[in-house]
Amino acid sequence: MHAKSSELPEPIQASSSGGWAAAPVTRGTMYGPAIAGTLRVDERSAAVLAALHPPTLPRPLPLPAPPATHPAPRPLSILAVVGLALAIPASPVGLVVSAIALGGLLSGRVRARGEHLALAGVVVSVLMLTAWIALLT
Repeated sequence: MHAKSSELPEPIQASSSGGWAAAPVTRGTMYGPAIAGTLRVDERSAAVLAALHPPTLPRPLPLPAPPATHPAPRPLSILAVVGLALAIPASPVGLVVSAIALGGLLSGRVRARGEHLALAGVVVSVLMLTAWIALLT
């Protein structure tokens, strides 16, 4: 069943391009992809080996988009809340505090929300001052 080594055809050798090409080897040793050692290949096997290519790996799936992040809500202006709270019991103080809060919020110096509260504090303070003046005169 086994042929003598003198009856075997010339071996093939791995080429530098990654494929297989027939090449005479004087010592019978060849180096190919994942093969090192003595290898003798007939013509039919050489054709099969020449058609072999390394497997291509599938591309990894793209990463999912990060979840949409909404900017953190701006904090509520404490001065606007205090100005509105003081608008009824202490109208002059509520007017001053609400005016300071409204000025800071509208100018952009204060990065908070509460413009409407400060404006309501100013309006309620003016109305309460007008009511107190009307009652006292």
